[in-house]
Amino acid sequence: MNEPDEFVRMLEGRECRGMVAQEFWHHGVPSDLVNVVFLEVKGGTWVRFFFDAGVFFWRTGAPEQVTGGEPAFEYRLTDLTERFNVMGRRISRVYFTQPDPGCARLVIVLDRGRLILDNADDRSRIVFVD
Repeated sequence: MNEPDEFVRMLEGRECRGMVAQEFWHHGVPSDLVNVVFLEVKGGTWVRFFFDAGVFFWRTGAPEQVTGGEPAFEYRLTDLTERFNVMGRRISRVYFTQPDPGCARLVIVLDRGRLILDNADDRSRIVFVD
């Protein structure tokens, strides 16, 4: 399941119930603070999404603590629901854009504000713009 159109249809018109970022840490230092984003919509459905080298991937799935693997690597889950004040906000539009040749962007427009996920140089960042 990786069709961006299906992702858009799954989110548009739905109410946001929560948001979590999976962070990637290496030797105790943050390497990627937005490795994967999890967005919960009303009804309990979680959508997991991320960019990898500018390519968008998604599937349904709730956040889970990642264990095992290399001891120097750590994945942390950070709840962004309150930080971005997304609880109860309706998703009115979802679209992809490329603001410049080196940047892929996902915009999730809420009834108040926008979530913007940018990926450049294989690093992602997420911001909320009111």
